[in-house]
Amino acid sequence: MRSDRPSPGTALLAEQHALLEGRLQALRGSLASAEPADLEGPLSDLLSYLSLHFQMEEEIMRMHEYPRLQEHCRAHASFQRKVQELHDNLESSDRKMLEVLIHLLERWLERHESEQDAALLNYLQAG
Repeated sequence: MRSDRPSPGTALLAEQHALLEGRLQALRGSLASAEPADLEGPLSDLLSYLSLHFQMEEEIMRMHEYPRLQEHCRAHASFQRKVQELHDNLESSDRKMLEVLIHLLERWLERHESEQDAALLNYLQAG
C-alpha cells in the first residue's frame, strides 16, 4: 500500500549502493597489488552482499507495489546468473578474468543504478 510519505527504503537503497560501489572500488584497487587468489574472499563477500542487496531491494518493491517489479527482478536474476557463472569458472590465478568480472560488475551496476534503480527511487520518492 502506498503512502503520502517518502519511503525510508530510499535511504537504505542509497546506502547499500554506496557500500557496493565502495567494495567494488576496493576490489579494483587491490587487483593491482594483490595476487588474484587473495581476492577470492573479498570477491565472494561482494557477491554475497550483492545478493542480499537484491533481496532487500525486491522486498521494498513488493511492499510498495512497484509496477515494474517483475522486470526489475528478472534483471537481477539474469545478472546474478551471469556473474555466478563467471565466478564459478574463475581460476584462482587468472588476473585477466578477474579484471573482466570486476569490470562487468562495475558497468552493470552503474547502468542498473542509473536506469532501473533510478526509476524505482523516483517511484518511492513520489510516494
